[in-house]
Amino acid sequence: MDVKFINSGLRLSFVLLLMLAFRAWAADPAPPKDVAGRAWVLVQLNGEEADATIRSTVEFAPDSRASGTTGCNRWFGTAMFDGSSLVFSGVGATRMACPQAAMDREAAFTRMLGQVRSWKIAKERLALSGEEGAPLAVFRPEAPSKGRR
Repeated sequence: MDVKFINSGLRLSFVLLLMLAFRAWAADPAPPKDVAGRAWVLVQLNGEEADATIRSTVEFAPDSRASGTTGCNRWFGTAMFDGSSLVFSGVGATRMACPQAAMDREAAFTRMLGQVRSWKIAKERLALSGEEGAPLAVFRPEAPSKGRR
């Protein structure tokens, strides 16, 4: 095999590796300002209107942490943003028992978090989508409480 070919292949591989490393380093995984620092309340899950008596939320902290309620328990994890891409990882939850309807919501909600691949905001709604843009969930911003500004 030609030594020049091997050397040029190694150089190209090295340059590509550096480019990937820089992209990973330069990416800001923090949530955009229009979604961070506020609670978002679930209004639609898997194409169906969410039961408003079972409150499920998502909240994004500036340091890439995400948390909220599943309808039964508190959940927590990491939310990595990259443009319109969004991936949740390390998702865990407390483990209280709840009425069956809330447990069913919790199972569907946590399953949805694992399927999210993108996000967008339209008409004051946060929409989370899966592979190839399949709609998964829609949230509305939580109204501030009267004592909160």
